[in-house]
Amino acid sequence: MKKYAGLKKIFAVLLALVMLLPCVSAAAFAEERNPDGRTLPTIHVRGKTAPLYKDYGTENQVQIFDNWTGRVPVPDGYIEEQVKALLPSFAKAVLTNDYDAWAADFSGVLEPIYHDLLLDKAGNPQYNTGTNWNFDYSYLQNRVNGDGTYSTDAYEFEYDWRLSPLDVVDDLHDYIEAVLAVTGKSEYNLVARCEGACVAAAYLAKYPDSRIRSIAYMAPCSNGCAQISCLFAGDVKISTAAVNRYMSLNFGTDAEDGFGADLIGDPTVLEFLRQLIAALSLTHGLDLPASQIERIFNTVKDKVYPGLLMTSFGSFPGYWAMVDDAHYETAKKLCGIADDPEYAAFVQKLDDYHYNVQNKQVEVLNRMKAGGASFSLLVKYGTEILPIIADADLISDSTVTVKEASYGAVTAPHGQILPEDYVSAAVNAGNGRYLSPDGQIDASACAFPDDTYFLKYCPHGEWYGEVYWWLNRCLEKGTAENADNNERYPRFLFWDREQMNISPLSEENMGRYEDYYESNPGSAVTRLISSFRSIITRLIDMIRGLIDGIRARAKGEPVTP
Repeated sequence: MKKYAGLKKIFAVLLALVMLLPCVSAAAFAEERNPDGRTLPTIHVRGKTAPLYKDYGTENQVQIFDNWTGRVPVPDGYIEEQVKALLPSFAKAVLTNDYDAWAADFSGVLEPIYHDLLLDKAGNPQYNTGTNWNFDYSYLQNRVNGDGTYSTDAYEFEYDWRLSPLDVVDDLHDYIEAVLAVTGKSEYNLVARCEGACVAAAYLAKYPDSRIRSIAYMAPCSNGCAQISCLFAGDVKISTAAVNRYMSLNFGTDAEDGFGADLIGDPTVLEFLRQLIAALSLTHGLDLPASQIERIFNTVKDKVYPGLLMTSFGSFPGYWAMVDDAHYETAKKLCGIADDPEYAAFVQKLDDYHYNVQNKQVEVLNRMKAGGASFSLLVKYGTEILPIIADADLISDSTVTVKEASYGAVTAPHGQILPEDYVSAAVNAGNGRYLSPDGQIDASACAFPDDTYFLKYCPHGEWYGEVYWWLNRCLEKGTAENADNNERYPRFLFWDREQMNISPLSEENMGRYEDYYESNPGSAVTRLISSFRSIITRLIDMIRGLIDGIRARAKGEPVTP
C-alpha cells in the first residue's frame, strides 16, 4: 500500500505525540479515574443484529432481513424450483466432467434471494435500503439507574452491518458524543461483540479517544471469522469427524440449540439420521462421498464464485471485514474482484479496512492500554463450527476459532490435548498459568494473555446470564484487575448451560458436555441398528393403523385417529 505510506508515517508520528503524555503517567492516570466503571455510560456495539428494510421511511417500507431469526427471506417454492432446474444439468456435468453450463446457471442462484440486500459495486446500499435505527439523538435520554450506575446495554449502537466498518464509525462517534452530552460524563466504556468488534476496531483506529476508560471485546470477529474466511477463499475441506460432531449436536433429539427438529420434526427419524451419520463417519463410510464432493467443488469454484458470492453476501464489505489475513488476498482473486476495474472502489474500501484496521488493531489496542484504558477479552469455545471448512477441527465457539478470537492462542485440535512435550516446555518457561485445565489452550501466545478469558461451552450467539456479570466486573475494576488476579472470574471458565452461570474451569466440569457425539465405531453401529429397528417398528405401526382405518370405514365404524 505505497499510496498510503506517507500518510501512515504522519499519522503514526501525530498519534505518538498524542499518546506520549498518557504513556509517561499511565498508572497515575488510571488511578485518578473513577474506580467504578458502571457509573460511566457504556457504548455497546453489537454484531449483525440490526433489521434491514427496503424503502425505509416510506409507506412502502418492507423488512428484508429479520434480526431475530438472522435469515434472509426466501421466496415460497424457490428452493424446490431451483433443485428441479439444476439437478439434471448437475447430473450431466458429473457424468461428462463438463461443469461449464451448470456453473453458469448455478452462479446466479442466490441473486433473487439477496437482490434487495445487495450493495452496488462500490459497496454502497441500493434500493433505499438500510436500518431504521434512530439516528436522531435529540431524543436521547440519561438512562441512569437509581443507584447511579448504567446498564451495559443502556446505550447500544446499531448500524448497517453490510457496510464497511469505516463507513459507520462517524455515526458511532456522533452517537458517543450525544451520549456524553446527555449524561454529563467525560468518560465512557466501549464494549463490542462479534462483528461489532470490527466497528470498534475501526473506531479506535480513527478516533483513539483518551476518554475511554475500559474496552471489552466478546467473541470478536475483528481478527477473522473462520466460517467467512474459509468460505470466501474456497478453503473447503469436509472433515468426517466434524460432520459427526456437527450433526450430533444439531440433529440429536437432546440437542440444546439444534435445528434438526425444525427440519425433520419426527424424533424417531431424527434419531435415525443422527445415528446413520455417526456410523458412516466412524466406519469411514463418508470418506469417499466427502472426497468426491471436495473434488467437484475444486473443479467448479473458479467458475461459480464470482457470480455466486458477488450477487449475494460477497457484496457486503462488512463480511469482508471478517476475512482473516491468511485468506484475504486469495478470496479477492477467487471472487473475481482483485483486478476487475468495475470493483476498484470496492476493493479500495476492503483494503483500507483490512490493512489499516484489521492488521493494526493489536497495535492500536496496546496504545489505548498505554494511555490508561483497560482491555478485557472474552473468548468462547467448546461448540461446533461448519464441518465443510478447513478449520472445522479447530476448537471454536461455532463461528470463530479460539486462535482468531484470542489474537493468537495455541490450541489443540478438537477432541485432543496439547502434546506432553509442549506442555512441559511451557511449564518450564514459567507459562503454566496460561495452560487450560482441559489441555486444549495455551494462552501465552495471545496478544493480550493477561487480559484474555476463555469460556468453555458457551456458543457464539449466547449473550445472557452471568456473561454480563463478568462484563460488569471487568468494567468496574478496570486496570486494577485481570485474568491473573480476578478471583471471581479466572482465566479459564466454564459455562453451565442449564443455569447460565459461570464458574472456574476444573477437572470436574471440563468434560461435562463432551459426550454429545458418539466416538466409538462399534457403539455407533449398535445404536444405528437399534434406531433402524425403531424406524421399522414405527413403519409397521403406521401400516397397521392404515389397515385398521380402512377396515373401520368399510364396516361403517368410527375411525380412531
